[in-house]
Amino acid sequence: MRLSCMFLVLVADLTYAAFPPSNLIPEENPAIQQAKRSISPGSLHRRHPALPPADLVPDENPATKNTRRYPPPRSNPEYEAHLNKRQFGPDQVLQTPGPVPLWFDLGPTYYDVVQSKVADCWLAAASIAVVLASHDWMSHLFYGPDGKTLAGTADPSLAETQVMLWDPSPPRKNYLFKTSAFNQSKTEDRPGQRWWNSALVQGMFQLGTKTFIQGISDGNGTLHPLGGDAQAALSAMTGYSATSKYGTKWYGSNRNMLFDDLSKAWPLHTPILFATGPNTTEGNGFANSVLHGNHAYAVMWTTPAQTAILHNPWGLSLEANMTDILNNMERLVHLESFRTLNWTMATAGQV
Repeated sequence: MRLSCMFLVLVADLTYAAFPPSNLIPEENPAIQQAKRSISPGSLHRRHPALPPADLVPDENPATKNTRRYPPPRSNPEYEAHLNKRQFGPDQVLQTPGPVPLWFDLGPTYYDVVQSKVADCWLAAASIAVVLASHDWMSHLFYGPDGKTLAGTADPSLAETQVMLWDPSPPRKNYLFKTSAFNQSKTEDRPGQRWWNSALVQGMFQLGTKTFIQGISDGNGTLHPLGGDAQAALSAMTGYSATSKYGTKWYGSNRNMLFDDLSKAWPLHTPILFATGPNTTEGNGFANSVLHGNHAYAVMWTTPAQTAILHNPWGLSLEANMTDILNNMERLVHLESFRTLNWTMATAGQV
């Protein structure tokens, strides 16, 4: 299956869905023109991607939740303190001319990533899941033009940076890709502000010329408008093997087992995301659900009420119960064995 809003999955018995909506706007001016691929991705299940409504206002920070569409989620004081301790306000904008900051304060945050016009929720949700698990890990993927790490650097203002990514296929060779602020997306994330996620996407395009990645390599120079593989994206950003659990085929009706898996995200600092399946309701939303069809969500944490706090790449945090998730989830994506993201331990060979 695929992580809808772009989650592709190789399933031979699935049929092609309808073409994308006429108002879909693909990424403009891609940083890297993709090489034509001779590798066939097989039978892909492509569907209408979920794009945010035109009037949607993304949350600006964890304390300011968008309540026009969803109830504010229960807070996790420990996590909020973890964020606020090291971040400047996410509504900061660049006031002085010069290179755009890659990030504010000491590292990337999940609210820097906002899907707007491009059908890439599979990629955005993977990026959000990784930075939720460890902003330190994400910051270690970025290097200056001199090859020195930018991790721990406050407000790095650079016109160019290098991004490290891994081939999702064994033996998972790593690469450094040059990226430019001048190729920052004009619609996605927060244009003109922090551009680390745009750099990450530029790096993913270049990785797609080294190895086959659904949604990248088959996109003819841009993100494929009908989908991509979040499992591959998660491996590319971590260097670890990722896996998928296919909704009710894996969990059956066992909401407790699903809750246990979702609950691993925050305490284990491990990235977890899931894709929803297709839907037939108007507006691309499921009936009696806070979830949208053909879309991807990053898992933030769970609550004692057996609900999960999720982050929608559109820039919204929301709360969903296990029945809602289990009924509408197509597959859950995570690192094998729910591996913890810890850069210091990883470089020491301990994880």
